[in-house]
Amino acid sequence: PKADLVPNDISYSAAMLACEKCEQWQQALRLLVAIQTADLLPDVISYSAAIGACEKGRQRQQAFRLMAVMQTAWIWWLTPSSMATEIPATTACETAKST
Repeated sequence: PKADLVPNDISYSAAMLACEKCEQWQQALRLLVAIQTADLLPDVISYSAAIGACEKGRQRQQAFRLMAVMQTAWIWWLTPSSMATEIPATTACETAKST
């Protein structure tokens, strides 16, 4: 029998983390949009993966935009795991300063 598998926020976040590791920032952003299209809410892990993928792809302005979206939506402060976002965000800022 065929299983009806429906992606959830965890599977989307896992896919975005894979995109980060492979430096596929554009695909990570597509997945971030797909989460919202699927009527799911991206969380700090989703945004962190997208920000990390942008940072690895040297798309620092896009990473900063995602951080601004998180702050506007109060996603940054809603979870103690916001440290997961601070690391790639800090790296993006430090890299931007040195270039």
